[in-house]
Amino acid sequence: MPSNTLVFPASDSGFLAQFPVRYESVRRGPQNLFRNGAKMFSPAESRLRSRWTMNFGYLSNGERDRMEEFLSAAEGEGRPFLFFDPLGNLLQHSEDLANPVWTRAGAVDVAQFSDPDLGEAFVITNTSPGWGALEQTLPFGFGYLGCFSVQTKWDSAVSMRLRISDANGLSDAEISAHEPRRSHVKRKSAASAESTTVSIGIAPNTQVILARPQLEIAAQPGAYLPTGQRSGVVEHAWLRQDAYQWTSPAPHAHRTQLTVESNRL
Repeated sequence: MPSNTLVFPASDSGFLAQFPVRYESVRRGPQNLFRNGAKMFSPAESRLRSRWTMNFGYLSNGERDRMEEFLSAAEGEGRPFLFFDPLGNLLQHSEDLANPVWTRAGAVDVAQFSDPDLGEAFVITNTSPGWGALEQTLPFGFGYLGCFSVQTKWDSAVSMRLRISDANGLSDAEISAHEPRRSHVKRKSAASAESTTVSIGIAPNTQVILARPQLEIAAQPGAYLPTGQRSGVVEHAWLRQDAYQWTSPAPHAHRTQLTVESNRL
């Protein structure tokens, strides 16, 4: 990622926006209008876009200053930036743990499996005498709070380790996979962190069933959202408005609303 990439700023607590967040999928481009109100877009010239309308309330003076600096750098609708879907799964190929985006550390084998409890899942086998892992690295950090979760199951208790790491440190969660459950680990990255690696560690000479990995901006796991090549990491987003307004109902409590768009791939 280029060092001069503009990034949508995190709050002091590591979140992107306050809920509720409004999400829309909109089509932009030339259109034909009919008397009955119907619209017809030209497939060759129109594109689907994702749009997030977000409220920001009770921002501190420092949070408002960072947002003002970002808005000035974004030049209204003029300059694209890196954005993270506040409602999305930031991982790629969450439904395909055999995809090359998931790298393997140690003698780890991945096989697709249909499980009566977890649905479409994968059996992960570690045949080495040391710990193995399945990992994914993505352009995430920048002061955000990441929550990494996965569903696990096995016939007997199996030791596992979930990890979120970046250049400034890591957070681990030791778990035991047995009954079907979703386990998680969370970490608030440093503002200087520009990439994050999530890791599913497998104990030596063991197997486990895994499904539905998710990385989201949250303190606890939310509803699972499957992903393919496209994830919640939006590398080319822009502001939908040139102007914005602040209100300050109390000292150190600033409010505004922003709309962000991106082309939907």
